[in-house]
Amino acid sequence: MARYKSYSQAQSMFIPVRFDEQIIPGTFVHAIDHLVDNELDLSIFDKHFSNDKTGAPAYNPAVLLKVILYAYSLGIISSRRIASCCECHVTFIALAGDTRPHFTTIAKFVSSYGDEISVLLTRVVAICSMESLIGKKMFAIDGCKISSNASKEWSGTRKDFIRKKAKIEKSIQLILKKHQAQDKGGDEGSDMTSKEKKAVKNLKKKAKKIQAWLDEGEEKIGVRGKPIQSNLTDNESAKMATSHGVIQGYTGIAVADEKKQVIIHAEAYGSSTEHLFLKDMIDGARDTMNLAEGDADALEDTIITADTGFHSSDGLEWIEEEKIKAYIPDNQFRKRDPNFATADRHKRPIDKRKTVKKAKYFKASEFVYDPEKKKLICPAGNELYVENSNFKDQKGLKGITYAAKKTDCRVCELRAKCIRGKKVEHRHVTVFTNTMRQMDTPISRMIKRFDTPKGRFWYSRRMGTIEPVFGNIRGTLGLNRFTLRGRGKVDTQWKLFAMVHNIGKLARYAWC
Repeated sequence: MARYKSYSQAQSMFIPVRFDEQIIPGTFVHAIDHLVDNELDLSIFDKHFSNDKTGAPAYNPAVLLKVILYAYSLGIISSRRIASCCECHVTFIALAGDTRPHFTTIAKFVSSYGDEISVLLTRVVAICSMESLIGKKMFAIDGCKISSNASKEWSGTRKDFIRKKAKIEKSIQLILKKHQAQDKGGDEGSDMTSKEKKAVKNLKKKAKKIQAWLDEGEEKIGVRGKPIQSNLTDNESAKMATSHGVIQGYTGIAVADEKKQVIIHAEAYGSSTEHLFLKDMIDGARDTMNLAEGDADALEDTIITADTGFHSSDGLEWIEEEKIKAYIPDNQFRKRDPNFATADRHKRPIDKRKTVKKAKYFKASEFVYDPEKKKLICPAGNELYVENSNFKDQKGLKGITYAAKKTDCRVCELRAKCIRGKKVEHRHVTVFTNTMRQMDTPISRMIKRFDTPKGRFWYSRRMGTIEPVFGNIRGTLGLNRFTLRGRGKVDTQWKLFAMVHNIGKLARYAWC
């Protein structure tokens, strides 16, 4: 029979520890320690302190930066947990030199020094460039939606909050009326229970919070000039739809290089409308590379790729003005790709028992043009007259609008398949005389340029460049939420996430 040595983890012992021996060369910890001590200029933090003659000594920014970056690499983003690790985790103690910073000091460092963190990220990118980790052949831009430190329960327009407050007040009154009725009836044990008292207290607190915002808060206005949902906890965040449901959060946008997926520039925005930030991201990447390499225009020969979310007329017009080589597709690019011609056969089969059949209406393509009569003929054989020969939509597409006679549509046997709604008297059909590809606009020129073999080739490399970046940050490192509130603070935290990602590249490919 086998016999083993007994062991127990429910014991303690004194161990002599040399801090420098805990930082093993070739590891991520060593990369952080070497980078902060030898490569980064932390004198940019000195302006925030004036305690050279009076006051207590401050914690060294090097210590705080080391423990924060190492904690983020382990998926630890809570300031309290980082402070706790500095007291009991040997590697954290070694990085901090056993200084044990308080959690409020750590939280203040992350939330207060956004400009300094941005400078440090640029310096890390410069080091990656010196170590030949940046190829500058192609940059990919994309964004991912990350939850913020705010609840979507507190999102809504002013009208929504007024209704919610009224509903809360009604609930309070119902609880109070219930006990008033019990008191009049002389029921024993009619006193409010502690659970009900707590419920009333919480409801009053919620109503007070809503009223405070209604009195002082300003409603957010969207791109179209209409009110959009605000948030009582963090009004700079936004309600966003993701593949895992609706979240309250920010869009973390990054620009990554193709060679080793190094993040060149990173910004967080409280909106899911990505095309509004295309110019800022390209300008940010260009400024970063210019500072990193000391070049007047480091992106002169670099190709920019982005997803359909960044496709817009204003953005493409600016790209042409700046003479940037970019490939940004519209949302119909797959329909024009021969490789996707048989895509429907690979879709998951639909359970017809759970679907409601929608009425099929005649499409514009089912109306036939008669060149001799120069009129449009409907499926019932009736002629349509020209109502507007100079029709133009918001995208600039031109066409001719035809209309059927009211007397024909009134008695037509196919009316149910042609006209939606009982109030519509007759059918209108617009036949476009030009398409996006035929027009001479920034969008049409981008479509033509994208549909070339070269455009399709570079776009096919986009996903393999930027998606692994988000996979590493959110999946491998576990940095899948923001702990701060306000766009400025969240943006700083997003830049720290990017810095951890880039240091991992240095540890793996340059300093291993």
